[in-house]
Amino acid sequence: MKNVEKEKRNSIFKTITFTILMCLCMNTSAQTNSDMISIPAKNNVYFDTGIFPGAHVLMNYERKIHESNAVSLYGRVGFGYAGMILGDGGGGVLGAATMLTGKGNSHMEFNLGIFSGKDNNDPFILPLLDVGYRYQKPEGGLIFKLKAGVLGIFSVGLGYAF
Repeated sequence: MKNVEKEKRNSIFKTITFTILMCLCMNTSAQTNSDMISIPAKNNVYFDTGIFPGAHVLMNYERKIHESNAVSLYGRVGFGYAGMILGDGGGGVLGAATMLTGKGNSHMEFNLGIFSGKDNNDPFILPLLDVGYRYQKPEGGLIFKLKAGVLGIFSVGLGYAF
């Protein structure tokens, strides 16, 4: 009878020990894999402003819609003020596509879209066509942009990717 109880205790002890060791191994493996994998940012929020030959002050939201080895494509929406010097200008909304090249922190950026607004209750549409540089880490964080385009040859942007 004592041998049966002793064997039961040994069996339970071995099972518990084996379970604990397996949990520790899986936990260590999971930590190692999560440290090596960085999840790419899919959302960007940024403020953008520029001057000459037009002017703009915009708040933007971008969502990644495609990613390959060399190119990332984003859909972009925003709101704010835009206009051309000696032309139409006022508050409105924008819709655009953004393309980033490269996989590191430094990217070439290309934007194509439209800004639709109202000037003294008269609707107007302005083209968005920009080329520039963007600093953005793939896993997210600070966004810094310098660009030139139709609404501003001297444009700068600052935001956050998550």
